Amino acid sequence: PSYVFIVGDGPSTSIIDAQGTTRVMEINNTQGNGISDIQIRGGVALEGSGVEKSGGGIWCKNSSPSITNSTIAYNEAEYWGAGLYVNNSNPYLYNVIIDNNNLIIDPYSAAAGAGIMFNYSTGYLDSVIIDNNHSGSEWINGSTLGYAGGMLCIYSSPTIINSSIIGNSSISGGGGIWLSQSDPVFENV
Repeated sequence: PSYVFIVGDGPSTSIIDAQGTTRVMEINNTQGNGISDIQIRGGVALEGSGVEKSGGGIWCKNSSPSITNSTIAYNEAEYWGAGLYVNNSNPYLYNVIIDNNNLIIDPYSAAAGAGIMFNYSTGYLDSVIIDNNHSGSEWINGSTLGYAGGMLCIYSSPTIINSSIIGNSSISGGGGIWLSQSDPVFENV
């Protein structure tokens, strides 16, 4: 465990903004970390190949961070999870807003999960708002692809309670939620 905590004064005043230059934050192979009272914004994950183009806001792999009283917004990616990409992890989110994140599709990927993407993961989301995220774009030849504007789960079983998944959109399907081989728990959603 690394026990690193980033604590701000509130998401309206404590902002970590990558200004479209790179991913905002990477949480990789760590336990016991936390983020509280900040805004994660302006991140992009457009370079590399496959999953390297995931998690414009936060890339979370093999980790179990807590994210509380925070906003993850206005991030972009080409593959999965423009706002938050969760791979083989177990995050705890409380009172978090995930909004206005966008997946920009390249012609060689099947992108999905603009707001948050769970891949082989669990997690606990309480009082989370996943709103106004968008997955997909139209290619020059007229083809479109982009699934799960709000949340995508692949082989995952997060628990989501007292939360809202609203106003999300996608070009190809699953504007709010797309599930594949997953068994999430929803209570008061």
